[in-house]
Amino acid sequence: MQAARRALRLVFAPSKAWAAIAAERSTERSGLTGHALLLFVPFLAFFALQLAIGGLHPDVTVSGQARFRMDGSQIGSGSNVTLSLSGSQTALLLCALCLVGGALMYWLVLSNAESYGAVPDRTAALRLVLYAMTPAVIGSLLYAVPLIGWLLAILGYILTVRLFRRGAPVLLPPLVDETGRFGRVIGRRAAILGLVLPVLAFIGGAIAFSARFVPPAMPGMST
Repeated sequence: MQAARRALRLVFAPSKAWAAIAAERSTERSGLTGHALLLFVPFLAFFALQLAIGGLHPDVTVSGQARFRMDGSQIGSGSNVTLSLSGSQTALLLCALCLVGGALMYWLVLSNAESYGAVPDRTAALRLVLYAMTPAVIGSLLYAVPLIGWLLAILGYILTVRLFRRGAPVLLPPLVDETGRFGRVIGRRAAILGLVLPVLAFIGGAIAFSARFVPPAMPGMST
């Protein structure tokens, strides 16, 4: 319950929430454990549910297609293959990308900290990533909600970028004159990563699918 309350404070009162997090002892990990569970348990439960109902495999539609010359004579035939994901499958994929993005953001925060005079504190960076990624992970899972799921996912993405921008200078204090710029840089990194990862996943999935899937021959088609 404490992790859930903290997640709500981060959304509705981020400045106070980050200040309270920064005031905790840097070696205290009890809050981190609870918040990590808040992120991973719903994802694992959702994954197990999809696995149980056989909902991990995308739908593949194969349709015949014939090609003709201008005079109407047929010059060949083939098949169109369409790959589609359900809302719950997309939600699971987005959530997995969020977890990958969180790991990359942990590295980016530490690698950028010293450039702005901040101490690359690993525990502070872990706190920042776990807390800031909360809206994105929850929003990704809520993508499965009909009609408004896409809106909730976008809202989670925006809130996560905002939390990274506000939280980075608080948990990893840079030089005084670099505070604003450090927050903007980390927020920009999170925004770019949130856009690039889904695109790369889509391209990689399309390439892997086209390389491994051989469409069945359609009735009446020449091979």
